[in-house]
Amino acid sequence: AGTIGTGNAECLNTLIASLLFKFKPDELKLLLIDSKVVAFDQYERVPHLLMPPVNDPDKALSALNQIADEIDQRYKIMAEAGVKNITGFNSNIDNAKNAMPYIVVIANLSVNKNDMELAIVRIAQKGRAAGVHIVVSTQCISPDVVSGVLKANFQSRICFKVSTEQESLRVLDAKGAETLLGNGDMLLQYPL
Repeated sequence: AGTIGTGNAECLNTLIASLLFKFKPDELKLLLIDSKVVAFDQYERVPHLLMPPVNDPDKALSALNQIADEIDQRYKIMAEAGVKNITGFNSNIDNAKNAMPYIVVIANLSVNKNDMELAIVRIAQKGRAAGVHIVVSTQCISPDVVSGVLKANFQSRICFKVSTEQESLRVLDAKGAETLLGNGDMLLQYPL
């Protein structure tokens, strides 16, 4: 999280570029959700995408629910194969032809519909073993977007410069982000 112009978009673009350079399209699939409409347009032709960048909130909810359903499907497949996670599944020679790609969901949110929050939390809670990871970013640091339920499911957090001490507390549960310079500097909260 962070206010406009403090490095949010650059952080997301760096993350996406790093993933694209490191993984082939059959190893990694991306789902980009952008409520700002223009943040991810430059990635429309990237072969790693599950679908074109999603800009509509209703389509975003549908896409998030599809990912949550994919996680459930992967758990069934892994259980049938007798493994507990994607690494065990993909390392089995019998599964080489059906190797599951990792999925990374990057959601740049400006609103948080209750249904969307539930889908995000479902992905965050169940996704890791199934090879599905989610990054949520926002410039709107209001309690309805950065909710307690959302924070409880994202132990690692990055906060760029924010306007007030209350916003810093809302994102990090600590003061300090309001004193940052705003040129890409950030505070990282990482679980112990």
